[in-house]
Amino acid sequence: AAMRGLAASLGLTEERVRFTGYLPQKDLWQACLGCHMAIIPQQPGVAYFSPIKFTESLALGLPLIITPLPVFAQRSHLAQVAEDCSPQGIAAAIGALAASPEKAEALRNQGLAASGEGTWQARARRIMDFAASLA
Repeated sequence: AAMRGLAASLGLTEERVRFTGYLPQKDLWQACLGCHMAIIPQQPGVAYFSPIKFTESLALGLPLIITPLPVFAQRSHLAQVAEDCSPQGIAAAIGALAASPEKAEALRNQGLAASGEGTWQARARRIMDFAASLA
């Protein structure tokens, strides 16, 4: 609600900023067509976060903006990290990334490369390598 209010106060219409809430997996690709970046505004104290959303955003080639939380720590180099979890902090991170097309392109390329480790094939390979190491 706070992010919606901030967007409205800035005059940002649904054409520029879409708040989708929950999306079924089958609808993700269509919802992201034409987007220039993805934002995961995870908040402290929320009990669960599906890391697949991070990987999906990378695989879609979307530069990613995240909040500075431990759940993202190991992969924060693949995203623009907001200063804090507030709507203003997230908005500032969006503005900073929008003002730096070079950084957005670098994050896009790094994300696409890193997303290959999130495929089922890559996961199966890691499981098989682990199983082989036990013999």
